[in-house]
Amino acid sequence: MKGGIKEILKQLTPEKVKSENKKILKIKLPPEIEKWVKEYEKVGKRNNYIWKWFYKKIVPAITLSEVPLRYRKSLWKSKFLMVMFVVLLDDVADNMKRKRLLDQLLKIPFEQKKLKKVF
Repeated sequence: MKGGIKEILKQLTPEKVKSENKKILKIKLPPEIEKWVKEYEKVGKRNNYIWKWFYKKIVPAITLSEVPLRYRKSLWKSKFLMVMFVVLLDDVADNMKRKRLLDQLLKIPFEQKKLKKVF
């Protein structure tokens, strides 16, 4: 099978991994996303690398090609914020072990008034 996992793994040389990591560190996030990354850093433990990697590499990969170009950036921001929210929930549940805070956070998606202020 061409392009199988073994072929992919052969291409992962230390040099290529290092080069890719440097590229990711140089990524500039959109200001709206950067704002939320800074907010997350006040309470979360994940570093900036993960957010840059996710925004630039993963979000485009999980966006259907049928999505019109004019909607992609908006869609990417929405997907990014949804994942950041889930990461925050994970932080609170697993690391902080704060049930009351988690209960309050789980209400956020259902409070439409506050959601509109984000966008």
